[in-house]
Amino acid sequence: MVGTIRKNKREIPPFMTVAKVCPVEYSIFAFRKNMTLVSYKPQKDKVVLVLSILHDDGSIDSDSEKSKLEIITFYNETKSGVDKVDEMKCTYFVTRITRRWPFIIFSSLLNIAGINGYIIYKSNSDSTIPRKDYLKVLAKELLHY
Repeated sequence: MVGTIRKNKREIPPFMTVAKVCPVEYSIFAFRKNMTLVSYKPQKDKVVLVLSILHDDGSIDSDSEKSKLEIITFYNETKSGVDKVDEMKCTYFVTRITRRWPFIIFSSLLNIAGINGYIIYKSNSDSTIPRKDYLKVLAKELLHY
C-alpha cells in the first residue's frame, strides 16, 4: 500500500506538517516497523504526506528526471487508477447529502460496484454502450428481482 494521507490526522506527528518553512523538494521521513511516512514539499506552499508499507528507506529514484524519492515516483506512477475511479464516481453517482454514515458507505459501495460492473461488461463484450445507458439498464434489471 502506498498512498497519500491528510495532514489533519491526530496520528501524524506535528513535525511532519511544518515543512512549509523548508525549501522546495525537501523531505522529512518517519519510520515505524513496516511503514514509512514522508512529508514532501513539491511546491512553495504545498506539503504532501505519503505513507508506504513497500518502502523502508528514503532512497532516490535514479531514473526520474528530478531525482525524486522512490516513494513519490512509485505513487505518481500508480495513482492513475484511483484518479480515474474518482472521476467516474463524480460523473454518475447515487450519493445524497445525509448525516447517516451507513448510508454514505452504502452509496459509495453502489458507485464503485457500478463502475466495476461496467468495466467487466466492457472487457467481456464488444458493446460500445455508454456508461450512462449501462447504469440505466443495470438499475432496471435490479428492480425486476
